[in-house]
Amino acid sequence: MQLDPLYIQVLPRLTNTGSNEHAEGALPLTSIEIGFRHFQVAEGIGYDINLTNTSEAILLSGTATANLSASCDRCLESTEISLTGEIQGYYLFEPLEEPGDDKLETYEMVDSSGRIDIAPPLLAAIVYELPPVTLCRADCEGLISEAPLGAPVAESAKVDPATDGINPESPFAALKDYPFDE
Repeated sequence: MQLDPLYIQVLPRLTNTGSNEHAEGALPLTSIEIGFRHFQVAEGIGYDINLTNTSEAILLSGTATANLSASCDRCLESTEISLTGEIQGYYLFEPLEEPGDDKLETYEMVDSSGRIDIAPPLLAAIVYELPPVTLCRADCEGLISEAPLGAPVAESAKVDPATDGINPESPFAALKDYPFDE
């Protein structure tokens, strides 16, 4: 996934300490891929942000919103997800003088033409809010192969007590009588 930059011109409009500006719009993104997970983005990632000059940097704060569609992790049906995340960014005017500075904050730079790229924090705000498991509904039972849960089991699916349900042709059948407790 290639993330195109989304620049906002901050200089010369925000040259005075304490000056601020409000902006809103959308990052035109069509999909998000995280590992094996794939999400379609309906109308890009919307943003509503405030930019403030702190004398040494531009502080970015606000919210990002996105409507996504993905496959349910249990039944594989398509599902819709609406997310809202908090955006934060800190864009220095000049690089830090001490490269070994152990500040915990991360930062970017205002570029030489007075712009900042807000695409990475927008994407990060939405990715941070992604659910660990995507479900179409909270009570999704998942893929059901032959019969709904609680239905009677077909005769062919019942376990043969003589084999304890182990297929004698399975490579693991030899382990059936192995004493694992010793």
